[in-house]
Amino acid sequence: MASQQGHALLKVASLNSWHGLNGHGSMLFGQLESRTERVARLERQVACLKSLSADVILLQEVNPLPFRAHWYAQKLNKSVEYVPCNSGIKLGWGPPGNLNEGLAILLPSNWKYEFLGRKQLSGSFRLNPLRLSAIAHPFLSFQIHESRVATAIRVAIPESRRVDGYQGRHSVLIAVAHLHVSHAQTKDNEQIIGRAVAEGRLSKDDERKLVRHFREANTRRMTETDQLLSWLEQLRLPDEPALMAGDFNCIPSSSPFQAIIRRGWYDL
Repeated sequence: MASQQGHALLKVASLNSWHGLNGHGSMLFGQLESRTERVARLERQVACLKSLSADVILLQEVNPLPFRAHWYAQKLNKSVEYVPCNSGIKLGWGPPGNLNEGLAILLPSNWKYEFLGRKQLSGSFRLNPLRLSAIAHPFLSFQIHESRVATAIRVAIPESRRVDGYQGRHSVLIAVAHLHVSHAQTKDNEQIIGRAVAEGRLSKDDERKLVRHFREANTRRMTETDQLLSWLEQLRLPDEPALMAGDFNCIPSSSPFQAIIRRGWYDL
């Protein structure tokens, strides 16, 4: 956000910090990097985020919670709010032991803000009606299927950042989300599959399965997008500025992206 004079009022950065796991295994998921590589990657992330001098930092795939969220906060000298997303079966501890990932919002320690909660965008649970995973604590969950969530805060813009003479609201709604990850049904993907079939590298049966998979993934992201936007519209105060960031796993020509634009959002 910037004033008409071009002075920055609020600087926001977004990053998928990447949990580094392959999603396969029972007690532990496979690691896609060594411990040395992971430590070096995380330190590079912190160095880059520091260089941006962002007021608010929105992170996805923060793993493991709550340790990693507080680690970022300490390294970046920020306050932090976080919510769990995917964690498996845990009551204090449980498999997969190295997955406990979610979203985090970091902001200056002396800024006033209101935590607005966690929104479930998709993902079903087999333990109903108890839904232990609905309890927003990272060490209590019974989650079988992939989940996608969002979280939001209302930040009071400090007086030092306010524009002289401005009579509007002095708060901003800030949200972060992570949508379903899977290939979408795009023209490029359809052409790639078509060439593979024509060259004999892919059967017609597999082509149908892939197209169905693409369609289901896109439908899920559309549902998540609608859930996210409807939730933010409910949270937003009249005339309140709103910022949304995260990992949406879609391209500008995709249906979810276009749905966001149609609902009145601008791509920054």
